[in-house]
Amino acid sequence: DAYVTPVLRAYVARLRAELGESVPLRFMRSDGSLVTAEGFTGKDAILSGPAGGAVAVGAAADALGGPVIGFDMGGTSTDVCRWAGAPAIVRERRIAGVRMQAPMIDID
Repeated sequence: DAYVTPVLRAYVARLRAELGESVPLRFMRSDGSLVTAEGFTGKDAILSGPAGGAVAVGAAADALGGPVIGFDMGGTSTDVCRWAGAPAIVRERRIAGVRMQAPMIDID
């Protein structure tokens, strides 16, 4: 968090300057929720990209009317999640050998 948050703050400041104050700016957190630009921190960004995929899987699952398994293959990772009405949230996970404690969608 101490390493990533200053980088995120600088990015958000540049983005805010380009967009202006009148544009609502939200970022997805690792738990699939949205947070204001000012409240976005490094710990929130741990799995924020894959969380976006899981939220999209949830929208498809809700449209199909049942639980689904999400499979999201990209250029750098393959992420798998289960959606049964809501995302499964974990509070701790080991990522790249480092134990992280923050709420995040249960994504493998």
